[in-house]
Amino acid sequence: MWLYTSKLSAENDQISAEFYKQARQLTATTEALEKLQGEMKTLLQGRLPHLVPLEYDKAILITHKYLRNIIFTLIKAQGKVATEYRVVLQNDTLSVIHPEVKILLFDQVGIQIGSAEIISTALTADEAVLDPGEVRSYSGSIELFQEGDPHYFLVTAR
Repeated sequence: MWLYTSKLSAENDQISAEFYKQARQLTATTEALEKLQGEMKTLLQGRLPHLVPLEYDKAILITHKYLRNIIFTLIKAQGKVATEYRVVLQNDTLSVIHPEVKILLFDQVGIQIGSAEIISTALTADEAVLDPGEVRSYSGSIELFQEGDPHYFLVTAR
């Protein structure tokens, strides 16, 4: 019985040593990955400084001209994946605005993979202008012209 217990104790010590070795490797690998992700984010922001991390189902505040916020939704239907948006515009000026908005999607290394536009010529007569003080939302699907997962976006308004 003592021999059997000693053998199990030795196996336990060996397994514990291997576990701690793997845990240290995992910690070192996780730290290296976090460092590389930080460096990649810094490089990406240096190349394309106005990109914003894309988060699904969250209102992302944008205070540029008449843009107020945008919400992205990931849609999965019949084996296809699509990204939809809902953008809120608000006219705080005393003049009429003809909205022109571009939404660009980028993958995790900063390559553009999709886009959508809201332009006055594509809207009905009632939707073609934002009157002073008016708030309106627009929604649609973003066409991905290159395969990839969106990680960043850029919204511009003219």
